[in-house]
Amino acid sequence: MALSLHGLRVKIAAAAVIKYGARRVSELPGGQRGVLGAAGRIQPSAQDEVSGSYRGLLAQMLREAVTTDDDDGADLGLVYDPIAGLVSGPVSSAEELASAERRYTADPSDPTAQWQLGRALFATGETTRGLELMHAAVTTAPTAAKLVALAAAYRKPYVAQFETALGLYQQALELNPQDLRAVEGIINAGARSTFDWPLIWAGAAQLKPGRGPLAEAAFWARVEPLFDQEPSAESVAEAEAALEAVAGTAHRLHQLLLEVLIVRLQFLRRFRVAAALRDAMAKNRIKELGGIPLESPLWFRHLLGGYAQLGELEKATRAAARPRVDAATDLSRLQLTKLRADVALFSGEAGPLQAHAAARRAEFPLPGDDAMLSLVQGKRVAVVGPAATEEQFGELIDSYDVVVRTRARGEVSVEEARRGGTRTDIAYYNGRDLGSMWADAAEAVAAGSLKLAVARPFYATLVGKQPDWLRFTRSEFGLYFRGTSLGLQRMVFDLLQFAPAEIALFGADFYAGERSYPAGYRTHSGFGPDSPLNDIVMVHDLVFERRLMQAFCATGIVVPQGVAAEVLDLPEAEYIDRLERSSGLH
Repeated sequence: MALSLHGLRVKIAAAAVIKYGARRVSELPGGQRGVLGAAGRIQPSAQDEVSGSYRGLLAQMLREAVTTDDDDGADLGLVYDPIAGLVSGPVSSAEELASAERRYTADPSDPTAQWQLGRALFATGETTRGLELMHAAVTTAPTAAKLVALAAAYRKPYVAQFETALGLYQQALELNPQDLRAVEGIINAGARSTFDWPLIWAGAAQLKPGRGPLAEAAFWARVEPLFDQEPSAESVAEAEAALEAVAGTAHRLHQLLLEVLIVRLQFLRRFRVAAALRDAMAKNRIKELGGIPLESPLWFRHLLGGYAQLGELEKATRAAARPRVDAATDLSRLQLTKLRADVALFSGEAGPLQAHAAARRAEFPLPGDDAMLSLVQGKRVAVVGPAATEEQFGELIDSYDVVVRTRARGEVSVEEARRGGTRTDIAYYNGRDLGSMWADAAEAVAAGSLKLAVARPFYATLVGKQPDWLRFTRSEFGLYFRGTSLGLQRMVFDLLQFAPAEIALFGADFYAGERSYPAGYRTHSGFGPDSPLNDIVMVHDLVFERRLMQAFCATGIVVPQGVAAEVLDLPEAEYIDRLERSSGLH
């Protein structure tokens, strides 16, 4: 989700200067102790906690400024960084967990002890007990920050209790009406659970501007009926026309307000105006972040994501070559290298990403790297998506050296084999599917029908004993202006890093077809309360996803087949029209 960047240009630049100055001071004799002491004095007390307070953020920045890559005595383990991917870094030691256990044992009713132990357990994969303790802590001593943190835990893909998260975000907003993380959470969790649009709008409506043309009551009288639970076709068309008329100035709206408008339009299959509003957001982001020092590579990723959203690849390439970020640590340098590789890939060049991936495998090998390299490097790979097409490519698919799918498959019928082939050598699992599919993948490996199962990288820090048939992707594409990759794009991005000779793409219509998935692939069809299909437009941007796959194809390695080639060849306006008419997104 997009953060609000209104008025933050000076604050972002100031944060960069503060961290740079603190880092330089810390290099002087006694400087590190002085900076950490200042952070301790600035940090708000727990009793006076204000979610997202400037004092708390400043204290955090000062501590980050003196953090080094090789702290003596730090336990190093597998850590997931959202930009660099899986890296070696400091992790909570067994002694820290034991200390939290001792404090809790001494007084199980102490909410601070409950919270600390709950967070530690959740981080190490003991999600059930961790959530129970965290929930007990916020019930006894609720704060907006803890409610938001607990809600974020319930939103994790391996938990996916979105209605519970929604309730916690609502409580957080009641405690602190200024907490934008709670507003963002209500939008995200509400659209993925209750689908209660009047409730979702109530959380975001406070962000309407107080003055200017976009504050006029007549404008909002045309727009707000979008958030009726079942808006009429006439009111949707009226709102769409009102928003289209202001698309050129819409970037002046609060970005979370724009986000909820875009999300609602997409759920109503009004992708054309939603895409125009998304581009307006990207222009605003570039305006806010361009030309100033940036406090961290995360802000730099936001800037590059804005360029990618608008297709301004030359500007992205120039920015990536000379980032306005103080790369003072090994991690920040690794993050910037990864972002440069992503920019090159989005421009149609796979070489920098492949070189970066090869260097990471050599520097920091992970389980499954060798098996994946052996299966993919120099091979012809068929990637078979889950679209409900009627294509008959089974024989062609089975002729490839390696066949890759979403999920392992059991026995297939003669007709299924004719359409999509019989083999599955590598199966990828998304955030929701890994837990339920674990047994199926293990069974397929035992039967000899599957060679490798691949899961998303953040799961790697939660799995204790990793079976030799399971591999975690090292990283994911990082230039998203909003959301994350769809499964098919995530698979191709990962495979590209292992230098295949070819990736042929089958079974993909990019949601422009008559059905989203074949019968039996998902238990839900269409959008609605608690439907997994809600994630298609809540967590992803379908227009950008198609642009990304087109960029993959521009490398010359990815070759779409059948419907996939047809849809990727469409002009963007025609693709959007197909999305709006698609019965697969009902």
